[in-house]
Amino acid sequence: MLMLTSLMGLMMLGSVMVVSTDEEAEEALEDDSEDLEIDAAKAASFDFASEDGEDAPEAPSILDQFTRVETPSYVSEGTDSSDTLWGDDTDEMMNGFDDDDLLYGEGGEDDLHGELGEDTLDGGEGDDTLHGGEGDDLLYGGTGSDDLYGHDGDDRMDGGEGDDSVNGGLGNDTLEGGSGADALHGRHGDDQLSGGDGEDTLFGGWGDDTLDGRDGSRDFLNGGDGEDHLRVDEGDIASGGDGMDSFYLSGIEADEDAAQIMDFDPVEDMLVVLYDEDTGEEDPEIAIEPDADNANLVNVTVDGVAVAQINSEDAPTIDQIVLMPTQSAGPVFGG
Repeated sequence: MLMLTSLMGLMMLGSVMVVSTDEEAEEALEDDSEDLEIDAAKAASFDFASEDGEDAPEAPSILDQFTRVETPSYVSEGTDSSDTLWGDDTDEMMNGFDDDDLLYGEGGEDDLHGELGEDTLDGGEGDDTLHGGEGDDLLYGGTGSDDLYGHDGDDRMDGGEGDDSVNGGLGNDTLEGGSGADALHGRHGDDQLSGGDGEDTLFGGWGDDTLDGRDGSRDFLNGGDGEDHLRVDEGDIASGGDGMDSFYLSGIEADEDAAQIMDFDPVEDMLVVLYDEDTGEEDPEIAIEPDADNANLVNVTVDGVAVAQINSEDAPTIDQIVLMPTQSAGPVFGG
C-alpha cells in the first residue's frame, strides 16, 4: 500500500513528484469496460509482498469524459516554475502548469490538475477529481469518493478512504484503492493494482499486469490482455482475460468461501497454491474434487479445504498445479 500519509512532509523536504492532460492521454482513457467484463453469475501477482497483505503492491468506473467541479469557489493557477498551491474548505480548481508542483485541496470538492512535470496532488477531504498529466506523478485522494487519473508517465496513485475510482494511463502505473469499495483500471502499460480493504473491482487493461485482491473481502479481478498475475483469497472472483495468466491462491481457511476462477485455460494458464513452510509440517496435499452442489464445477482442495472453484471443462490436472512455499517465491512475491 502506498505510503502517502504526509504530503506536507514531502513539501517540507522539497520533494515534489507530476500532471498533464493532452489529447493522446484522453484518447487512451476511452471506456473499455465491455472488453473487461466479469460474469459474476458464472461464479467462477508478479511482485507481491508479505503473506498478510500489509505490504501489497503500491496502489472502475471510467468516465466517458472528465467531470470538473461545476461551480468552484475560485481557480488557483501555478506558474512555469515549481508551485505549491493550498486550498481551503471550499470547492477549488487548481492548475499546476509547468515544472514539479504540489497541490493540496484541503476540504471541499476539488478539481486538481498537475499538468507538466512530476507533480504531487492530495485531494484532502471531500469528493475530489485529480489529474496527474505528463510526468511521473503522485496522486492521493484522501477522504471521500475520489476520481484519480494518472494520464502519461509512470504514476503512483492511492484512493485513500472512500469508494474511489483510480485510473492509470499510458505508463507503468501503481494503483492502490485504499479502504472502501474501489474501482481500479490499469489501462496501458504493465501496471500493479491492489484493491486494499473493501469489495473492490480491479481491471488490468493492456499489458502484463499484477492484480492483488487479498483483504478478506470479495473482490472482482480481470487481468485483461497480456500475461497477468492475479493474487486471490477468500471469496474473490477472478478472470485472467486474454494471454497466459497465473492465479495465486493463499490464506483461505475451512470456514471461508473458495475463490472462483472463471476462465482458467489448462493449456496456457498456471494455478499456484502458496503455503507457509515455516510451520514445520509436511507439504499440504492437493486434490481436485467434484463440487457437491454443482456438477459443472470442481473444487481444488488443500488438505481437504476448498480453495478454488473452476469450471469442470477447464479444470487442471493435479500435475498442472504448482505448490509453492510463500517464503521461496522470490521476486514473484518478495517473500
